[in-house]
Amino acid sequence: MTRVNTGIKFEYQMRDYFKALGYEVIRSAGSKGAADLIVWKDNLVELIQCKKGNSPLGADKTRLRALKTPLGWKRRIYWKRDKDVQVLDVMSGQSKSLSISEINKVIKNGRT
Repeated sequence: MTRVNTGIKFEYQMRDYFKALGYEVIRSAGSKGAADLIVWKDNLVELIQCKKGNSPLGADKTRLRALKTPLGWKRRIYWKRDKDVQVLDVMSGQSKSLSISEINKVIKNGRT
């Protein structure tokens, strides 16, 4: 599987995760912009860049920060590394970790 295909597979995995959580999701065709996914639920909107492997995040952070968005929209990078996904809020610098098994469990069982 090529690097591009594994990246697309991760984008679809994150799309399915957010759908299982009850979000509406739009995936950016070609993913050449700052955000791969736009997800929203109630009053929360997130612009998401999906990354896989050991790629540097500096350029992605810069592109997400530069987006002009309505107040309150979140800009996050979901970075898959081995069996975990690091979630980085590019505006606050806060991060958290999700396990791939936790993500797959939500996709399989759904959780709203």
